[in-house]
Amino acid sequence: MPQLLNITTTAWLMVLTTTVLAATPPVEATEPSPDLAPEEVVRMQVEWLRTNNADDQGIAQVFAFASPANRAQTGPLDRFIAMVRSAPYAALLGHRKARFGAIAMTATQARQRVTIVTGNEKTRAFLWVLSRQTDDGCNGCWMTDAVIPLGQDDDADGIDASGTVT
Repeated sequence: MPQLLNITTTAWLMVLTTTVLAATPPVEATEPSPDLAPEEVVRMQVEWLRTNNADDQGIAQVFAFASPANRAQTGPLDRFIAMVRSAPYAALLGHRKARFGAIAMTATQARQRVTIVTGNEKTRAFLWVLSRQTDDGCNGCWMTDAVIPLGQDDDADGIDASGTVT
């Protein structure tokens, strides 16, 4: 009996460890790096939006990973913060959970659907669009060009509602 208890305890510890590791956010980077995969960039940005604070440090981190073209359209930072705090992007702030769809990518572009559950249990889907930068500032870095709000059944992005690349 003690051996069975030991095996059961070990199995539960393995499940708990796997669950905790799966829920752990990716390596936290404070600035873009060619070492980060596009899905890591998306996961970090989603986590920063979930944990944004009163000083908007999370939103500022997201802006740090915006591509130069994106910054030109949405910046400076104060304007970006106002945009993120407005609908439909405000749903990303403090969301309860996120589901990451499959990533569709080429050598220079990536797209990933993210479906979030808000604090009031509403579901919203967004499409993250990234590009690999070629300028001297961060050559080879994946940065976000756009975050596009999607309808629940919108598969025009090439990714269906289940996250499958179509």
